[in-house]
Amino acid sequence: MHQLQQRSLDLRNHIPDELHTLRDLVQEVDKVVSQVIRTVIAAGKTPIVIGGGHNNAYPVMKGTYQGLGKRPVAVVNIDPHADIRELEGRHSGNGFSYAIADGYLEKYFPIGLHQNYNNTYTWKTLNGDAGLFRYLTAEDMLFGNISTADTVKQVSKFFKGLPVGIEVDMDSIRFTESSARTPVGLSDGKVRKLLHLLASGKNIVYLNLSEGIPSPEGQTGKLQAYLVADFIRARSL
Repeated sequence: MHQLQQRSLDLRNHIPDELHTLRDLVQEVDKVVSQVIRTVIAAGKTPIVIGGGHNNAYPVMKGTYQGLGKRPVAVVNIDPHADIRELEGRHSGNGFSYAIADGYLEKYFPIGLHQNYNNTYTWKTLNGDAGLFRYLTAEDMLFGNISTADTVKQVSKFFKGLPVGIEVDMDSIRFTESSARTPVGLSDGKVRKLLHLLASGKNIVYLNLSEGIPSPEGQTGKLQAYLVADFIRARSL
């Protein structure tokens, strides 16, 4: 991984040839991550992935699919962005698009989407296939007074017994050091409760905490530690 990172340092994404190389490097990351996840899943364990960009959602889903004997998964993603952008080369904004195209992702339910920060393509895609997608925006939850318990019930009903992966983009938690830090989002308590209730369900196969940036005070790592503990606690009940 370090070698891949070093190869990317001098590449500029505004130059087409170098952008293409960057996206090729992401595909190399995909191969490494998916192999690790496949091994963990095949051993009957539950991987907990901490750190990295949300580009890793794709290889985590791929490795889970392979480790489960080529069984597609359902994924709930607590995230202000749906990450189902165009298939234009691999990056952090289209991991779920590629997973759908390659048959690894059967149902997808993003929670906490920001209406102001998802493009027209994303909304058209989400609203184009009710069998594949459900979602709740942050505005739905705020102004519609949708409770955490009701949110989890909607997810469980939609997934209907499929193996479930849980994604938490740290961008979803307001004022958290992350790739897209925001003052507008879900509280840490809200996300902890959502994660705990989701993880208490059946057929949970992985947890992926992405996009966190270490803060000088160590608060991002501490928050992630609480989220991991909440997940493990829920799985132990």
